[in-house]
Amino acid sequence: MKYKISALQLFSAMTLSLMGSAVLFLLGGKLRQDAWLALIFGIPVGIFEVILYTSLFYKYPNDTLIGYMIKIFGKYLGTVICVFYILRFFYNGARILREFGELTLVAVNPRASLYIIILIITVVVTYSIYSGIEIICRLAQIILPIYLSLFFIEYILLFLTQGAVNLNNILPVFESGMKPILMEVFPLGVEFPYGVSVIFTMIFPFVNKPEKVRKTTIYVVIFVGIILAFNTIMIISTLGVDFALSSLFPLLETMRFVKVGSIDRIDILTILALMVGLFFKITLHLYAAMLGTSQLLKIKDTKVKWLSIPFGILIFIASIIIAEDYPYHLHIGMNITPWIFFNLFITFPVLALIVHFFKKGRVKKKKKK
Repeated sequence: MKYKISALQLFSAMTLSLMGSAVLFLLGGKLRQDAWLALIFGIPVGIFEVILYTSLFYKYPNDTLIGYMIKIFGKYLGTVICVFYILRFFYNGARILREFGELTLVAVNPRASLYIIILIITVVVTYSIYSGIEIICRLAQIILPIYLSLFFIEYILLFLTQGAVNLNNILPVFESGMKPILMEVFPLGVEFPYGVSVIFTMIFPFVNKPEKVRKTTIYVVIFVGIILAFNTIMIISTLGVDFALSSLFPLLETMRFVKVGSIDRIDILTILALMVGLFFKITLHLYAAMLGTSQLLKIKDTKVKWLSIPFGILIFIASIIIAEDYPYHLHIGMNITPWIFFNLFITFPVLALIVHFFKKGRVKKKKKK
């Protein structure tokens, strides 16, 4: 693996991926005004996940998830597990691509063709993964400060808009009680947003200073968790719980309230920032699926980039047929897939660590004999 990225580039790419589509929605909406608490309590879960993934990485520093799963579970069982991960990477990439298309239709041009929008995005994403992980991560490092600045400016303007923000909308705090909050964290919080970090198990071996990987990923989880909790507070404070729950894109509706002097309709900045985040999330998911497939099929490094074309075609088709309409698409993502993919985020990595230590213990015993 000749590619190398810095810890800062890893931080940038991971932050953009975790925020990606997560800022669009009212996460933990079942808790109503306590929704933001689910994101705060989800931070330790996210930290546990990245500690789990980095623990496996440090045991096998030269391998991606595909490499060490086969080493740990053996050729046949390991291959089956790897196929599940590759399908998860690809499926989630297709879901986010659909969200990108739907966002563009709703916010930019409702009369446009969903197929054409998704096709254009697919071409850009395909070219990006063809260019390679170093280019993607360098771009993320450049884009992240601009991305965060856009949100910072929008939040400041929202606060300055008279009557827009009503913090009473998030009261009373803990009205739901602790049990519903924990039930929202498990399993939804395991997958969304922190489960996205699993795609970086395909990228950790490329980091030029491996000793910084764990610290960097923990910082990302804490940073993103705080931003998403604040984002949820702003959505509820501005829209109220009922309006936020009924909206397809609550953040977009929130930013449409901004009016400071002659400054209004800044939702175009929100759309721009969201599109950037979604682009990186799609790109990194598709790259992980492509790299995983190439490693599973033992394709030479020089030929891997050519897989971007068939993967681009497949993700375009998958994003179209993935759901009959957007509300059903959201229902699947919030209520069905968290239960299906829970094992990929927690169960299999935990089992992998247990099997690794068991095998290691057996080897030590043999050496003593």
